[in-house]
Amino acid sequence: MSEESRKIVTRFHPIHGENILLCEDSTVAVRTTSFANSVAFSEKPLQPGEIFLVEIEKTERGWSGHMRLGLTLIDPASVNNNLPQYAMPNLVRLGNTWILAITRNQTIWDNFDGGLSSTYTSLTGIPPGIPAREKKLVTDGVNVQTSRGVIPFNALKPNIDGSSQCILPTDAGSRIGIMYVPQAGCPDKAEMHFIINGEDQGVCGKDIPYKAGPLRAVVDVYGTTKQVRIVQLYGAVSTLQSACRDAILQYTKRNAVNLLPLPRLLKDYLLYQSQ
Repeated sequence: MSEESRKIVTRFHPIHGENILLCEDSTVAVRTTSFANSVAFSEKPLQPGEIFLVEIEKTERGWSGHMRLGLTLIDPASVNNNLPQYAMPNLVRLGNTWILAITRNQTIWDNFDGGLSSTYTSLTGIPPGIPAREKKLVTDGVNVQTSRGVIPFNALKPNIDGSSQCILPTDAGSRIGIMYVPQAGCPDKAEMHFIINGEDQGVCGKDIPYKAGPLRAVVDVYGTTKQVRIVQLYGAVSTLQSACRDAILQYTKRNAVNLLPLPRLLKDYLLYQSQ
């Protein structure tokens, strides 16, 4: 891979929970054991309007809860020797961190119909269900405008064959993104948005002092979520082989790969199962 390509690739930070294994050039985070100690950070801070997107690649039954995702001003190096076991509530309690749990509900807002409203309000400073659920995803249904360039809208959609309405946010193939944008009327503050399988969830957090320091994405590969991959949205290609895989998967969903008339070795590569 060229040095220029390496600068484009979005990776996980080398500092992470003790149960996390990074692979595929630090673009994949796997929880190797247990259900905790699996916090990971983006290697580089996010720009305002940049989308950080992960795909759930593997799940593991027998645990309670699912992936957590958010933003933090905490420098991973500052907690290298004392990284919290959980993103919620431990990392949040350190301050300057905004994280929500992904659940089986189709939208973030469904989470607060069952007694979680006070928790949400304490984390975000706004009550759930407020009218200002403004969507900031700029798209015409084909492309999406972001601060780092134009990306295809389909890249935000779940990696499955068939309707995205058939997949839960916590299922393998689901794609969960996060971004922050400057807050209207408060130039020094930002609001946080989740994008679940292509759907902007609106304002999920506000009054984030994004100019106070670098804001990184934080992912807790928690509970039933076993493995996540960063979806490369901004033109990063590590090898010609991986570029061909990306092109094939653009038109063939993961759960249809086994139907292709290809050798088992190639199918395993397309499914990220080759060693």
